[in-house]
Amino acid sequence: MRKASAVMMRTSRDGLYESFYFRATSSDGRYAFWLKHNLLRRYGESAMQLDLAFILFDRQNASAQVLHQQQTLSADALPGDWQQARLGHADSAYSQITPTQLQGCITENGQTVSWDWTCQAQGQTLYHFPAQLWYHTPWPKKKILTVQSRLVLQGSLRFGDLLLHGRWVGMNGHNWGREHAYRYAYANCTEFAADDAYFDGLSAHLALARRHIITPPLSLACLHLAGRWHRFDSLLRAPRQRVTRLDDEHWHVDLVNDEHRLRVRVDAAPPGVCAWVGLHYEHPDGSRSVVRNTKFAQLELNLYTHAGRLIRRLHSDRCELETLLPEHTAGTTYEAEIIAARPSRR
Repeated sequence: MRKASAVMMRTSRDGLYESFYFRATSSDGRYAFWLKHNLLRRYGESAMQLDLAFILFDRQNASAQVLHQQQTLSADALPGDWQQARLGHADSAYSQITPTQLQGCITENGQTVSWDWTCQAQGQTLYHFPAQLWYHTPWPKKKILTVQSRLVLQGSLRFGDLLLHGRWVGMNGHNWGREHAYRYAYANCTEFAADDAYFDGLSAHLALARRHIITPPLSLACLHLAGRWHRFDSLLRAPRQRVTRLDDEHWHVDLVNDEHRLRVRVDAAPPGVCAWVGLHYEHPDGSRSVVRNTKFAQLELNLYTHAGRLIRRLHSDRCELETLLPEHTAGTTYEAEIIAARPSRR
């Protein structure tokens, strides 16, 4: 299997995006962060664009703050492994990653965010596709995996005048590809009310034949529960899994595998009530898609036998929900990836 933390951009000949990111929630549940390292090589260009962004979500104030910097890199400047990496400018923005530590800072428009955490991995690597083959072939054009399904961080975060000390629980994700999906909903959750579990899943419409053909939603998901993975990742079943809702703030899907059924309900309050951020996701061909993201969606999972007997019900109010819809339009234009530091009603 392809190494989860390898930098895919090093072997890209032309046209690729790559994201290596961390997300976590504070122990009191008020704050969540998203630390993003995005690389982009546009078609026909040899140089790469690095976007380094830190997004802090505040549940109590239903707001999000963003600090971001962008720079151009050559292939020689890329690390070989994301888990032994230092990227950015030491004087204004940098991020240093090791298996046991995250450090960095970003300064933008006179405001600074800095972080210094020790890391303890308590989960597993999750490959969303069921076979190694799919990580080596041109299709699907978007590859996704979870490097670490449960990561515990301990240390300090300063964002402007706000200083936070303590414990954060989250995950480390990695995705790359030649283009982003045409339409999708993605969710993951590390913290549940009463159970030590992990959930990660998506439903995505893919564009084929230069967007003349749009596939039905293809759905994959995995649930780790009581030391066991329940995988709903069959590519043959993916287009037949029943998606009952996929819109700005909701994702509902009913999944089936050989042994179980899984009912997934992800629901988030709208901007102004819940903390959301809007992002520009640039494709290697220069086009852009607009996504919306919150770390405070409500998640309910019901795991059943095929006969309908309920095995386990799980709930969390610390679920990440990300939606990309073709009808999404940009809010306040931002020259880099982050387009809406504070969400607004549309």
